[in-house]
Amino acid sequence: MAGYYEYLLSSLPMLHFGAKPPVSFEVFQAACRGLVSDEESALLEAAGRRELSPFPFFAAGEERGRCPLLRAWVSFERMLRNELAKVRAGRLRQDATGYLRGEEPAEPLLTHVAVNAMRQPDILEAERMLDARRWEWLEAQSLGHYFDADALMIYALKLLILERWHRVRQTDTDRLLGGMNL
Repeated sequence: MAGYYEYLLSSLPMLHFGAKPPVSFEVFQAACRGLVSDEESALLEAAGRRELSPFPFFAAGEERGRCPLLRAWVSFERMLRNELAKVRAGRLRQDATGYLRGEEPAEPLLTHVAVNAMRQPDILEAERMLDARRWEWLEAQSLGHYFDADALMIYALKLLILERWHRVRQTDTDRLLGGMNL
């Protein structure tokens, strides 16, 4: 089945980092059904799984193998996490080797992002900095991909980032307002 990417992607609302997600990931997946192949639907479903972290971390190598963008995303995420492990280990004066995964060389920018995030006294601000870098990476990957499967996957990953922050904001609001008698 040929994907109707032009129709699908042009009908989706724009995503902006820090904004409330305009649709849920489930609504997005439902909108994609019937307009993309079953294989692409399965890849979107894999992107929505949160197996090892709040972010999609694809455990099944077969799913990653079919989509170069997902392989690149997992590689980027692994590099970022490795840099965070190195910074944490340095603070504790320990060797980080046992905590590193994969063999990708680190990007210097990721080292800078990890150091700055770890310097933040506010945990939420540190997470925001890391997610901002993830968003920037996805933006860079979107160049040249306007109406194709990669553009759809980038949209899905960005939507997952927005949903994560929406849950964080929702939880804080519930906790703050839960103790008040209005």
